[in-house]
Order: sequence, then C-alpha cells, then structure tokens
Amino acid sequence: MSQTLRVRVYYDLASTLCYVAHRALQRSEGPIAALGIELAFTPLDLCRLVGGFRAGAEVDERRRQNAARVAEELAVEVRVPRAWPHGRALAATALLAEPLGRGASWRERAFSAVFEEGLLDADANVAACLAREISLELTPDAIEGALPLLDQQ
Repeated sequence: MSQTLRVRVYYDLASTLCYVAHRALQRSEGPIAALGIELAFTPLDLCRLVGGFRAGAEVDERRRQNAARVAEELAVEVRVPRAWPHGRALAATALLAEPLGRGASWRERAFSAVFEEGLLDADANVAACLAREISLELTPDAIEGALPLLDQQ
C-alpha cells in the first residue's frame, strides 16, 4: 500500500515568482499526483517575513527583470508589477478559503487579479468582491479578522 507524501507549498499572492511557480505547478498537477504527492498550500506575507519587500514600494528593476526571465524560462506569461502589491487581505482570504475546500479556486482568482489584471491594492472589501466571483461568500469583517492568522504562519 502506497502512502501519500504531503508537501507544504508556501506562497505569497503578491509575489511574481510565486505566481510563476503557481502556473508551473498547475501544469505538473497530474504527474505530481501520480507520484503520490499531495501539495498543501499555505499563504504567507513576505513583506512581514523578509526584508526588502514593502507593500506599495517600487520593485527594483533588477528584481522585475529576474522575475520576467524566470517566467520566460518556464513559459509563463505574467504582468510584472512595478510596485509590490498589497496582498495581506488576499492572503487572509486564502486562509479562510482553504478549509472550505475553495483554496485552489481562490489562488487562481487572486493570482489572476494581481498578475494578469494588474490589481495592486486589495483591501478586505476588494478581497470579498473577488471571493464572491468564485461563489465564496466572505464578509470584509471576516477577512480582516483573519489577518492576525497570517502572522502565525
């Protein structure tokens, strides 16, 4: 009897490289599952965890070029933002979506909003509107209430 290996995947919905990895992992879902590997996605806030990232701050051109290069190497189309997106409310929404079985749908919607549609500033109201688009009914108050959970990741 084979066992499933659970691999935790940390991601930031405001990170271009996390978006690129998201798209690359989507293409590999079948082969990964066939190996008996289950991916467990966990949102985090890189602005809080790593120096050099601040929501709303201009992204250094070298970093933008590096993200574009990685995306090109992995054949992922991406709109690399000039400023680091405000993604805490999106990440808090991800924490709420996962136990409801809506994590994958939410990651897709949030990543698309930021890196395909150009959304740079998402507060709890914006996150709640995006969540409704995937039939995930969350109030802005519930999303704001989940923000402290990000700091425990």
